[in-house]
Amino acid sequence: MNEDGVLVKYNGSDTDVAIPEQINGITITKIGNNAFADNAYIESVTIPDNVKSIGNSAFANCELLKKIDTNKTEAIGDTAFYGCANLEELIFGENVSNLGMRLCAECKKLRKLTVLNKELSLNGTYMWPDGVIEEIHSYVGSKAERYAHVNKIPFYDIESGERIRVVDDDGALVAYNGGETEIIIPESVDGIEVNRVRGAFAGSNIVSVTIPDCVTVVAMDAFSNCAELKQATLSNGITKLNNGVFKNCISLEKVVIPPSITSISESAFDGCDKSKLTIYGASGSAAEEYAKEHDIKFIADKTIPTPPPVTPTPEPTPTAQPTAEPTQSPTAAPTTQPTTEPTQSPTPESTETPESYKYPYRITAHSTYILPGYVSITAECYEKKEDVVMIFALYNENGTLGRVNTKILSSNSGTAIMETFPYTDGDGQFKVFIWNKYTQEPYSTVFIGE
Repeated sequence: MNEDGVLVKYNGSDTDVAIPEQINGITITKIGNNAFADNAYIESVTIPDNVKSIGNSAFANCELLKKIDTNKTEAIGDTAFYGCANLEELIFGENVSNLGMRLCAECKKLRKLTVLNKELSLNGTYMWPDGVIEEIHSYVGSKAERYAHVNKIPFYDIESGERIRVVDDDGALVAYNGGETEIIIPESVDGIEVNRVRGAFAGSNIVSVTIPDCVTVVAMDAFSNCAELKQATLSNGITKLNNGVFKNCISLEKVVIPPSITSISESAFDGCDKSKLTIYGASGSAAEEYAKEHDIKFIADKTIPTPPPVTPTPEPTPTAQPTAEPTQSPTAAPTTQPTTEPTQSPTPESTETPESYKYPYRITAHSTYILPGYVSITAECYEKKEDVVMIFALYNENGTLGRVNTKILSSNSGTAIMETFPYTDGDGQFKVFIWNKYTQEPYSTVFIGE
C-alpha cells in the first residue's frame, strides 16, 4: 500500500479475500498492477466501493480464482484476469466503463458475464477466450445484449431472468441489436421463419426498414420512438396496422402500405410529423382512405404489388431448365422453382426473340447485412415489359458455385426483388443476373463483392 491509495502487493494465503477500505488510515482507491498476480490460494475476492480502478494484470494467473465482482470499479486494465484458469463468473458493476485488452484471455472456464452498465461495450482486442462464454446477463437494449446476439451467446434479461431471443420459437422477431441502420428483415433466422415483428426495433436508430411477405403481424408499438426512421415498406402478408406502430417516429417521410392491409389503427402514426409524411399505396385502398381522413399526403403507386390470389394455382409444368452454373450457357433449367407470382416458369410463345429481349434490361443490385449470419440481396430491373427470371447465385471463396436461388419478377409487380442468403466469412462473391428465356442464356450480370 502506498501513500496514493494504491494497493501495490498482496502476499497472503487466504482463499477468500476481502480488501479493506483503508490501510493505515489511507483509503484504497486502486488495485495496482500485478497486485495479486500469480497468487496460488485466492478463490474469491471482495472489492470495496472506494476502489475505482484495477491495474494491469492485477489478478493474472490466479489459478484458483472462480468469481469476481468489480463492484464500483470504473476502469479495469489490460490482462487484469489473464490466465485465471478456473474463473467461471465475472460481474461488472454499474460504474465500469473501460475494459482493457486481453482482459480474460486464457480464462478457459469463463461461462457467465453479468453487466450492470447498459453502455459498457464488451468488444475488445482478444478480450475473451473463444467459444467458452455460455450466458450474458444485462438489461434489454444494452450494448451487452447487442454483443450477445451478434456473437450468438444466450442473453438473459437481468430484471426478469428470462432469456431474450432474436426470434422466438413461434417465429416472432423480438430483438435486434446489430449496427445496421438500413434494415431488410430476413425471411428466416436460425431455420425459423419470421412471421411477426414485435418490439425488436422500438427506440432504435434505424433509418429504413423493409418487411418480407412472410411477416403477417407487426405488433403494437413495433417501431415506436425510432426518431431517425425515414422510410418503411410493409409486406403483402400484413392485414392490419396496429396501435402505435410508428408512434413518435418524428423523421418518418415515406411508408409503403400494400392493399393487403385493410385496417389501420387511429394511433398508428401518433406523434409523427404529418407535414413530412407521405403514404404510398394502391388507389382506392385502406391506405388512401386513412391518409385522406388524417390529412396525410397520399401517392397512388401502381408498382406496389397486390396480394397473391387466394384461388389455388395449378402445379407447374416441368420445363427445360438451366444448369446450376449460372455464368455458363446451361442446357437444363434451374432446379429451384420460383417462389413468387406467377407460379409457373415462363415459357416462350414462339422461337423468335421478342424485341424487348434483344437487348439486356438494365439491372442493379446491392447487398445488406441484416442479422448475424445472413445477407440480403436486392436486385432491381428497369424497363421490364414482361415476366423476368432473376437468378441469385452465391459463389464460394475458391470461385466454385455455392447456392443458387431463382425468383420471377412479374410484369405487373414493382421493379425490385429481394433474396436472403445465409452467409459466412468463408463465402465469396454474389452474382445476380436475368435469364433469357428465349435464348436460354444468362445476361445483365451484376457482381457484388464479398
